[in-house]
Amino acid sequence: MKKYYALLFFLPLFSAGGASAKDYQLADCFTAGTAHDYKLAAIADETDRQNIVKQAALASFTPEITAEGTFRYASAVPEVDLSSINPAFGTIFMGKKNTSDISLTVNEVIFSGCAREYAVRLAERAVDISRLREQMEQDSIRETILQLAYSCTLAQLNIDALDAGIQRLTLDEERMQLFYQQGLASEYDVLGIQTKKKEQEIQKQELENARSAVFVQIASLTGFSDITSILLPDSYMQAESADGLTDIENRITKNTSLLILQQEQAAVELARKRDTAAFLPVIAGSGTLHYADPGLNYTGDEWQSYYTAGISVSMNIWDKGQKINTLRTDALSIDQAENNRREAQRSLLAELQQDAQALRSFTGESATAASIFADKQKQYDLVTDLWKKGQKTTLDVLTAEQELTAADIRVKNLHIQYLSLYQRILFLLDEPLWKNTEKGDK
Repeated sequence: MKKYYALLFFLPLFSAGGASAKDYQLADCFTAGTAHDYKLAAIADETDRQNIVKQAALASFTPEITAEGTFRYASAVPEVDLSSINPAFGTIFMGKKNTSDISLTVNEVIFSGCAREYAVRLAERAVDISRLREQMEQDSIRETILQLAYSCTLAQLNIDALDAGIQRLTLDEERMQLFYQQGLASEYDVLGIQTKKKEQEIQKQELENARSAVFVQIASLTGFSDITSILLPDSYMQAESADGLTDIENRITKNTSLLILQQEQAAVELARKRDTAAFLPVIAGSGTLHYADPGLNYTGDEWQSYYTAGISVSMNIWDKGQKINTLRTDALSIDQAENNRREAQRSLLAELQQDAQALRSFTGESATAASIFADKQKQYDLVTDLWKKGQKTTLDVLTAEQELTAADIRVKNLHIQYLSLYQRILFLLDEPLWKNTEKGDK
């Protein structure tokens, strides 16, 4: 049975309690986000278009069949006067004024220098690229939603820390009121605590406004206008050690943007092979079945069936250097595609290495911050006890409380920042959790 953690609490204080009507699971946000993305819909249409192009390229391997029917009337036909040879012959008409021909022709390209094969492979590459773009856009939407969820979490956890601080100040205020009534404290001390409490309440309001702004962004992506919290699977609130991020150089080869660049490079290489095939002759065969009147006999008077067949060889001898210029352009495109891929891979590797180093830094900082928080908690308790005994001033209490709240916020900030960066690294490695978990976690 899966556990879900609401973004309204801090790990490990998250509660898996029942969600209200305005709580949404992360999977719901992912589904709605992809459904509301118009760019994704446009890419899907492009995939369909490229599939049609692919089918058209495959159709070039099938023969072309043409049916034709003609009827022709000639006002005059050739005449031959044979009376000089034999007066009995007279004049003979060479043909008929009314002629008809029904034909069925089959044309098939036998050899085209593999141009058709390369055209099909190019179309297949285009389909693959379009599908990869779909995948990249879907993952990008999910990553954006997840990072916004972490931002919301960060704001909420800081609100929780300020709430804890306000509660401490409220308790101190009550004690100070008693001291003041007993003449053991001044009005200045009371006002000092009340002022500090108001300052933290203002900070809390600012964070609540920031959290609301994040929900507006999520709503714009998902269409959930009533969203007030997101339920995250526990897997998104846990992260492995940064030391586990090894072999990054090999793992980045799965990155979708790099795969697209590799496919584009392969496509321009195929285009060069296709354009090279234009220098070779095209061999085609054809056959036509006729049913005609008068058929092959110009002087005949009956319908006749017959067929014709043949092979044609064609080759472009001169085109003002257009084919050569096309090959030169292809060579430049190949170099450009290779350079783009290498630059993208270099930049991605550098980004991941920096992120991995930052993740390791977060690990050390988080441990130190947790230790400081524990020390500040003890310090606040000690100062409070001494203050009750009159051995510490109100300023000492306020300072200790302020440092305790700041330490609490620092611990929570570092934890969420670690989770956020860790998920970002998995996204760049094309290993996000939504690809590696069960359907309910996606």
